[in-house]
Amino acid sequence: MPPVSASARSRCDPRRLAVYQHVTEPRVRVIEVRGFDHKAYPTHDPGASTATGIDPGYERRVGIDQLGKANEITCYLTNIFNEKTVARPDQAPIRWEVARFTLSQTYKMDPISQPFKDLYGDLTIQPNQRIGFHADARYNVYNFGLREANADMRLTYPRVSFSVGPRFNEQLSTRYLRAETLVKVLSNLEIRGATSWDVLAGRAVENASASTGASAAGRSRPSTSTGTTVRASSGSW
Repeated sequence: MPPVSASARSRCDPRRLAVYQHVTEPRVRVIEVRGFDHKAYPTHDPGASTATGIDPGYERRVGIDQLGKANEITCYLTNIFNEKTVARPDQAPIRWEVARFTLSQTYKMDPISQPFKDLYGDLTIQPNQRIGFHADARYNVYNFGLREANADMRLTYPRVSFSVGPRFNEQLSTRYLRAETLVKVLSNLEIRGATSWDVLAGRAVENASASTGASAAGRSRPSTSTGTTVRASSGSW
C-alpha cells in the first residue's frame, strides 16, 4: 500500500478511522538448482551482504550470485493490517498500512540431519505518519535459540527524521545501539548522521556523516549528488 502524502498527514486522525482490514498472504518458494556448468559465472555477493532483511532462504545462506546446488522450500506467512479514515466532504479517504508481520522458514530437502533453517520474523508498525517501529529476529530451532535481533523506533517530521534501536547478533558476538538522523536543510540538500555504540565495550564503533545535494533543473535530467562521509570504525563487526 502506498504511503500517505504529506498533504494528507494532518487528516490521519485516529478518532476518524472508519475501516480496519486484515489481510493474510501465505507464500511458498521452491528452489531447485542442479549446479551444472556454472563455473564461468562471477560471484560478486558471497552471502554476507544479504544477511539482513526478510530471509529468502537460499539467497541468505549463499548469496544472490552463488549458483551452486540447491533443493529447498521456503514458506512465508504475512499478516497485514490496513486502516482507512472517514472522508470529509469532497475529499477521498486516507488509506495506509498500519502493521505488517511476516514469519518465514526454509526446509532443505537434502538428506541432512538438520533440514530446518532459522525461523525468521519481521514486524513493521506505523500507527500514524510521525511514528514508526520495525523489528526482525532469527531463531534457531536446534537448541541454539535466538541468533539475531534488531529493532528501530523512528520519528518523522517534514524536515527532520530520527531513528534509534538495538542490534544483537549471537554469531558475531555483537551488541550495539544504532542511531540515525536526517535533516532536510533545503529541498535539494540533505544532511545525514549515524552512530553505533557498543554496549559491551562502552564505546562508539562507528560514526558517519554525509551531505547530499541534488539538481532540480529538469525532470528528465539525472540529479547530481555530492557528499562527504567520515567513518571511524573499530570492533569485530
